[in-house]
Amino acid sequence: MDYKNNQTAMERAFENKIDDCIEDSLDVMESPTNLSAEMIEQRLQNPSCRQACKDVQDSSLALLLDMCDQQINVDSELAKFKLKYEKANSRKWSVILKSAAGVAALFLVLLVSHWMLRNQKQDVVAKGYTVFIAHHIPQQVTIQSNSKKIVVDDKSASATQLIRQMRNVDDLAAKGEKNRVASCKLTVPCGRDFKITLSDGSVVWLNANSSFVYPTAFEGKERIVFLEGEAYFKVAKDKQHPFIVKTKYMETQVYGTEFNVKCYDPEDAHVVLISGSVGVTNLKNKSYKVITPGDDAHVMPSGELITQKIDVDSYLYWKDGYFYFDKEPLKNVMQNIGRWYNMTVEFKRQKDMDIVVHFAGDRSMPLPHIITLLNRMKKVNVVLENDKIVVH
Repeated sequence: MDYKNNQTAMERAFENKIDDCIEDSLDVMESPTNLSAEMIEQRLQNPSCRQACKDVQDSSLALLLDMCDQQINVDSELAKFKLKYEKANSRKWSVILKSAAGVAALFLVLLVSHWMLRNQKQDVVAKGYTVFIAHHIPQQVTIQSNSKKIVVDDKSASATQLIRQMRNVDDLAAKGEKNRVASCKLTVPCGRDFKITLSDGSVVWLNANSSFVYPTAFEGKERIVFLEGEAYFKVAKDKQHPFIVKTKYMETQVYGTEFNVKCYDPEDAHVVLISGSVGVTNLKNKSYKVITPGDDAHVMPSGELITQKIDVDSYLYWKDGYFYFDKEPLKNVMQNIGRWYNMTVEFKRQKDMDIVVHFAGDRSMPLPHIITLLNRMKKVNVVLENDKIVVH
């Protein structure tokens, strides 16, 4: 068919409406490797350019399939393409026909590669920033001593009661082990807290996702316990036997006082004093500070041990069943909520983690209620997505 002598009115109208994008796209077909990232991005944004490239690729595909004896009307496919673009530029049309398969494929590879790269970058952002990961194991309070481990159903107990649950007293007595001092590890899962009274009368409240190692009875000059997580201590007075709380990052020594120790990770390690006085040692560099009521001793990422005056309420209310945060980064708030409800927490934007908020809520309420309270702050949009808490 002679397309130059048999133009319809529609063809002539199409020819008159060919814009700069089509002209430029045809130029690119001759030298696709000269494209910059910016040029490719412009073409991706233009539907006409994308369609032109698709038409070239369709024509090329028809040629290739015809070579493989596939059932396709090659003449029809080529005619469709020529009808749209022949009049744009006869010189460029001949160039395209001679190299349609190779040039179109190369050009589309460049476009698709750029598109994939752009979407990969978007996917990285879409994946977000996880600040807490849920624990996919049975969430039970357990007590372990030596090789024996049992589940504790109560919300509070004394050290004596717990060890009785673990031991068969008659058997131990027969072996002369009835009064043997043993080391016990109490583990409190996500979504639970636990109150234990130690052999000296000291009371310890353990927050969710914490573990506590203590002896069945204190012997020697010091009363030493080990903590991972968070606990509130009300230490029985005994000036002759200092009470020492050891964590991975700090060591706290007292004789009789009330204080809170938080040590889930090195960036969030705190000792907050409620009453009396305590000495805090940074285990990284052995620096030492004595703090007074209202002080927060905090290990900085640099390893420096600093103290500052704070509102201690946020370190008190958790043991009474409440979330309470005053001028806290949203990241800390969401980590605590994730830890309590055992839900993975993800931020979509890193900058939102540093938003400072004031927040309070009842930990006995279901998670959707807490999410409603969070959204009432109108700082971010918090939703449940795929079994995790997502902050948009």
